[in-house]
Amino acid sequence: MVERRAVRWRVFVGATAAWTLALSASAQVRVVTWNIARLQGDPDAIEEVLATLAEDDRPGFAEAPSIVVFQEVTSSSLAGISALVAAGAGGVPYQLATYTSSPSEDSSGGAIALFYRSDRLQEVAAQHRDIATGAGRNSDRWSLRLVGYPEPIGSLWIYGSHLKASNDAESRAARLAGANALRADMATLPAGSRIMLVGDLNLYVNTESAYVALLAGGGLLDPLGSGSWSGGSNALKHSQSPRDVSVGGLVGGAMDDRFDFQLVSPALSDGAGLDLIGGTYRSVGNDGAHYDQAINAGNNLYFPGQVARSNALADALFDSSDHLPVATDLRLPGVLVAAMSDDLGRAFRGATVPIAVVLSNGAPGANLQRSAPIAVTVEGVEGAVGATSATAPLLPATVTATVLLDCSTAGTLDVVVEARASGEVANAVFPLQAQAEVLEPARPSLEAGAVVEEIEASIEVEPGTPQVVEFLIYNLPAPPPQGVLEVDEVLVAPGPISLVEAPATVGVLPGVLRVSVDPALVPTKGWQGSIEIEVSDEDLPGARAASLVIQLAVSVADAGDPADLNHDGIVNGADLAILLGAWGGSGPADLNDDGIVNGADLAILLGAWSSG
Repeated sequence: MVERRAVRWRVFVGATAAWTLALSASAQVRVVTWNIARLQGDPDAIEEVLATLAEDDRPGFAEAPSIVVFQEVTSSSLAGISALVAAGAGGVPYQLATYTSSPSEDSSGGAIALFYRSDRLQEVAAQHRDIATGAGRNSDRWSLRLVGYPEPIGSLWIYGSHLKASNDAESRAARLAGANALRADMATLPAGSRIMLVGDLNLYVNTESAYVALLAGGGLLDPLGSGSWSGGSNALKHSQSPRDVSVGGLVGGAMDDRFDFQLVSPALSDGAGLDLIGGTYRSVGNDGAHYDQAINAGNNLYFPGQVARSNALADALFDSSDHLPVATDLRLPGVLVAAMSDDLGRAFRGATVPIAVVLSNGAPGANLQRSAPIAVTVEGVEGAVGATSATAPLLPATVTATVLLDCSTAGTLDVVVEARASGEVANAVFPLQAQAEVLEPARPSLEAGAVVEEIEASIEVEPGTPQVVEFLIYNLPAPPPQGVLEVDEVLVAPGPISLVEAPATVGVLPGVLRVSVDPALVPTKGWQGSIEIEVSDEDLPGARAASLVIQLAVSVADAGDPADLNHDGIVNGADLAILLGAWGGSGPADLNDDGIVNGADLAILLGAWSSG
């Protein structure tokens, strides 16, 4: 046996380091209770078990314990236990909670000591109580608070107890009296309190009156159910004794009793807030295959598929105490995290603008079991309208809920959106603030007095070189703030008109549209066509588009003979060249207006030769 333990010890050389590494991997509240047997076991083995508790990944994750409650802690053994906790912690900061003892407790096996992680929890020392529960010992009540969580969400009450041993009538009566005293104290706590009763309760069967009293009326719940824990079929529930022989003060008897318990109030089993993670209740090192045997008899399979690791733990447990530690893991309350942009930009009155609110559960750590998803309602309070529901997942996952910007009235908006979580959640009401600007649309017009989208314009140009004609484009004023008008495209009908310059935008001052008119391309009888100006609001949500149309009638002053195609006052070879260049087409050279330039038009031109 000794040689086998020496071999297995090397498997756990890295156990202390594993405790430290586990901190960055997850963030549950691991609760451990352990009857330390007055520190009569091998200190090295005890330290090894304490270190291993942090890397116990049997539930699917590893987590350094947040709470460790020891029974049978005498005044003289407290310092040694504290040193072992610190040595096994691998840098995790542990604090001894309020500890009370007395000569009568020391002579009756010892008192209860609780160590908690000071980076996760705080003790409210003023709420500590000693509760007389028989056998010369007191049970302890501690009030702990989760760091970073408000009350009452972060509140946890721990009762540590070591009830009277032995299975005679007097001992059973003493345990019942102790159970009633514990229930009476629990009744003084606020309704819905999260309570754990942990310790060596020395209960032999599930029908014992003390056990029945603890569970009566739903006061406490047994995570393993209230059925029998007796016999080999219930071996996985047993916690005493990992030894098959008694040595020194450590009692043998092998694994056949469930003396060590963690019972919880309904608030820790309701699926909301701080809550027991199903399937995490376990007697550490018990593989269910060592009924009425020492925990290290043959091979141990506590860690599935890892025989050497399991055997090493079993040896350490054999040498540590005459009880196994019992561990559970609690899921942290949710922490609502919500975010939205603080600058929602600009939009036009009447626009539909979604506001994206990104939601998550920011409970600390990376383990997916650290907390449950959060039901959230997101609602517009000011400057935003609508409401939507979503389920916020654990970080790093997120979900997006949307409400709408209130674009009913133009102006600068102070936007307030509120995310509200249901259940026991930190940051349950999460207000978000932003700013936005809602603009009045542009009012495009071709006249200054009122919106006019189409006009008729008559243009008479002088013969000769091309001439520039200007038109004004207006953005008629509206109550501020108002968007500018964008000129997207200018379409000019084929003919004597060509675009010279168009404004890109039109604000308070009108924009100037310049076109060129080439007299040489204007038929003597005149030309009719249009200029279409495509305009729109700025490229923002809710932008409108419109068309402004200028219907044109263009003529040339003193056009003279229609055959004088270049309007130079004479019909000659220059005009002939223009006609021949337009042959087969149409336009000013179609002197007889039959729709085609051909011989008939040539005859008219030759008949007017030199007539100018």
